[in-house]
Amino acid sequence: ALGLVASAGVVIVAEVQTIRHERDTGLSFPADEPGRKYALDPERVPDLNEDGFNDTNWVRPKPEGTLRVALLGDSVAYGSGLAQRDVFPQVAEAILVEAGRSIEILNLSIYGYDVEQEAATLRYQGWSLEPDLVVYAWFSNDHLPSTLLRVGDDELPVFVGSALPPGLEMWGGDALIWLARRSALARRYLGDRVARHLKTDRGARGDEAFFDAHLRAMIADAREHGVPIAVYGVAPHVLADPDLARCDEQTKRGSRFCSSQLRGHNETWRQVDALGVPFLSSVPWLRTGTD
Repeated sequence: ALGLVASAGVVIVAEVQTIRHERDTGLSFPADEPGRKYALDPERVPDLNEDGFNDTNWVRPKPEGTLRVALLGDSVAYGSGLAQRDVFPQVAEAILVEAGRSIEILNLSIYGYDVEQEAATLRYQGWSLEPDLVVYAWFSNDHLPSTLLRVGDDELPVFVGSALPPGLEMWGGDALIWLARRSALARRYLGDRVARHLKTDRGARGDEAFFDAHLRAMIADAREHGVPIAVYGVAPHVLADPDLARCDEQTKRGSRFCSSQLRGHNETWRQVDALGVPFLSSVPWLRTGTD
């Protein structure tokens, strides 16, 4: 009995320490927002607003006469590594305000998010902000379900997925995923297993059914609220070079990386267009001023 009590004590101490480490790196896990696998704690991540996003605080209710745009995205739209004023949603808002428009572009992006998390963010966070337009800033890895975040200086992997990646079979996997929503130790254990699997499996594979289902859910959500939605196709910066052969040669991401990125970009464009939603590509702007 004493041994069991001692073992339980060790587990509890380890759980508390692991939770503290996650909190110190700014992670939180909103259990009441299914599909939003993790959020950021504004008390621990610098420059976030009171809602936990990389933006200034938002007034509720919406100021009269103001056009509000809810922008959903991942690390590109979040602006990882940039000062808040230099992130493209804030830059776009500043340009429009300077031109005399009464507009707010609300940056609801979080680094590491996939299309499921972006759709869930709109569902649970976006509508209270009374947006007049929703813009989904699509990036090419949004069809990869998020499973890992690496946190802290020691780069420890934390499992944040809702399913195991393809090819990883584990006894009791469903129970572990359920437990991972409630236990930091389970997130750390699964994070280590998934990280090793992805390393030997040469990375994650895309899931087109996953992407299509959550894209449709996001569009349906916007239409149900009577708010127009558009998709902004954010292309990798390397596509600024219109010579794809030269681009492939200069990037160190494998042969035909640029070609495959442009192909995926255009395929998503066709997919979104078929759903009756405007798709605006960043490629023409990237290539402005290039040969």
